[in-house]
Amino acid sequence: MEHSGYCRKEKEIAEIHTDLQTIKRIVMGNGKDGLIVSVPKLTDTVNRLNISVSNLDRNIGKIFQKQDQYEGEKTGKAEVRRRIRWLVGILIGVIVSLIGGLIATIHMLVQ
Repeated sequence: MEHSGYCRKEKEIAEIHTDLQTIKRIVMGNGKDGLIVSVPKLTDTVNRLNISVSNLDRNIGKIFQKQDQYEGEKTGKAEVRRRIRWLVGILIGVIVSLIGGLIATIHMLVQ
């Protein structure tokens, strides 16, 4: 019985070792950039994307503000709302696409 328990523990240790090696390859990379390199790059990309989206949002706001000055009050406001929804939809689409790409990249690194 004692020998059997030892073999079971030895098997568990071997499985844990294999899992740790797999995690090490994912984190450190296996001939490619691992998570240790990719995650900071992705974080930087997301931060730059957030800044770009903020700048776009601010500039779009300025454009619509000027446009609203030249249009009639009700007609202008309705048009601005419609375009803002359209642009927000586009921005959301771009963000979702970029996030999907980031997730796909992480997924490829994990495999």
